Amino acid sequence: MSIVEQLSLIVSVAGSIAAIASVWFVYRQTRILARQTDYVARSLSTSMAENINSRVEQVTRLFIEYPDMRPYFYKGQPIDESHADYARAEAIAEMLLDSLVATYDVAKRGGELRPGQRGYSSALAYVTDSFAQSPTLCKFLTEHQSWYTVELIELMRQSVSAKGPHAGII
Repeated sequence: MSIVEQLSLIVSVAGSIAAIASVWFVYRQTRILARQTDYVARSLSTSMAENINSRVEQVTRLFIEYPDMRPYFYKGQPIDESHADYARAEAIAEMLLDSLVATYDVAKRGGELRPGQRGYSSALAYVTDSFAQSPTLCKFLTEHQSWYTVELIELMRQSVSAKGPHAGII
């Protein structure tokens, strides 16, 4: 075997070793990236859940502070625009809608909530029941449609027509 052939063989072996090492490094980096992506996804899911819980807690505190507002959101009772608490009811409706949007988005797109799972069904029931039980909420959403998605507005309409006693307002 000539020196050129030996040198060619050494270069071929070194190239093969380098190719194998490169594949191993790519595999290792891909595994690390996959773990990081999983961590970020879990972290975002936890953050979204905490955000929703915080929003629901704020609304609950409002109803503790103003229990007389509950019927407008949970008992199907409308509130007249001339009522002294109408502005408060609108503010609560806006806050509650923000909470419902976040809940619905997590249920629809969230990492662990998928159609057919109990969490998804519970979240969707919370949103649809809220629309079905609150003419105040539906009125606010109807009057401010440009602030919200067409999908949420359609969900409200379906909820009211399927469950709600106040279907005539939309």
